[in-house]
Amino acid sequence: MTSLEMRNADFKLLRHVKVALVDSIITAVGKPLIDVIKNRTQNWSVVSGQSHLHSHMLLSKQVDITISDDPLDDFSGLMRHRILREPFVLAVPNDYRGPSNIESVLDKLNLIRYSSSTLIGQQIEKYLRRNQLDPISHLQLDNSFAVVSAVASGIGCTITTPLCLFQSGIRQHQVQLLPLSDKLIRHISLVSRENELGDLPGTIARDCKRILSESYVDVVTADFPWLRADVKVGE
Repeated sequence: MTSLEMRNADFKLLRHVKVALVDSIITAVGKPLIDVIKNRTQNWSVVSGQSHLHSHMLLSKQVDITISDDPLDDFSGLMRHRILREPFVLAVPNDYRGPSNIESVLDKLNLIRYSSSTLIGQQIEKYLRRNQLDPISHLQLDNSFAVVSAVASGIGCTITTPLCLFQSGIRQHQVQLLPLSDKLIRHISLVSRENELGDLPGTIARDCKRILSESYVDVVTADFPWLRADVKVGE
């Protein structure tokens, strides 16, 4: 099939399409997103997990599409569609009363870290080093539900993103979110190999942006209006 024929083809005639989704996406908006994938292809499967594993799977052709926070910028031969832009935030227990700057918060509360094996954990560690912050590591967890649940229970604070908070199911009345003065931004992108799936990646990317706008952005900015300036779909 030529590239033109592929672009004009019915996606349902494509071979089995395998999609890898970062945990925060599959938990937050998984049902409508899986419906989109199911409606666009005849044979499909979805896996979730950590971003760095998905990136390896895409490069080794174990999956066809990834939707994650790893755009694989160091590799050629890939198509990228930006899905979401969101800031990292400081999450503290709801009963925290004190200054909102990160230095003061870390003086009062233990930092609950993401595992260093995760991409989000590595981004946060770089941020801490850049800001010359070196809090003692008492607790390191490998998923957002565990991290944010620990904050909600009063164990400490964490650096996370609104989507990870949304994924956890924990809402405004259970934790406080504070902005980071030195902003750290996370991007979610859809990545696929070039010239393999026609317009399907772009079509799924457009559907993803619509779903995130309706099911996530509107909800999280209603809870936290100050996030409107930094939570953007398609940027």
